[in-house]
Amino acid sequence: MISEKVKVTNTALAEFIGKSEGSIRYLQKNKPEDYNNYIEAFLIAQEEINNATKKSIIAAINVKGGVGKSSILNIIAPKVNNSIIINIDFGASAEKRNSANTIDFAPLMSEDNLNINEVLDAALEEYDTVFIDTPGDVSEELMEIVERIDHFIIPFRPGGRSSDGTIETFDTLFCNDLLDGNHKVMFVLNEYINEDELITEIDEMRNTINQKTLSENLTLDIDFTS
Repeated sequence: MISEKVKVTNTALAEFIGKSEGSIRYLQKNKPEDYNNYIEAFLIAQEEINNATKKSIIAAINVKGGVGKSSILNIIAPKVNNSIIINIDFGASAEKRNSANTIDFAPLMSEDNLNINEVLDAALEEYDTVFIDTPGDVSEELMEIVERIDHFIIPFRPGGRSSDGTIETFDTLFCNDLLDGNHKVMFVLNEYINEDELITEIDEMRNTINQKTLSENLTLDIDFTS
């Protein structure tokens, strides 16, 4: 029974359906089916509210450097209300370079002795969406937070080396029992020359990814764009 899974107070239920607490207690005692139906409706409404206000963590990832991870986030982030980029690439400062709201993790670790989860938690207290800009490898910091990431953006460029790095990224994250649950993955083809190249590169990448065997208990919502 739902009321056993989630404790719903009669006060909250009375406010939700516009009845007195006395009426709710009457339903609870004399009409338990109606009472449970009200609880069901209350919980569904609460879930919709929670989903509408859910914090999001979005990471741009590829073990191949120079594919446009930082540039894409710097374009996307300003269009998302109340968002920030956390740059975990120790080799490149983005805080001063980016036009988007950005913080570099490196000085927070070296000067303030903070770990990446502490920085991420602090960002989520203030912002609704946190973007993670990653280096061209699977870093220790990325592994510490990878299970918390909701959406993965995987930029890639035309050509074999970029494609190889992109496939390695996919294999590492999604085919090695590293993650479970539901995640969204967006492949972004960056800097293609013409429409024919766009279609060819995306079709080849889609065909390769479709042949992969995902980790057990992992569900991906995969899309491709440019």
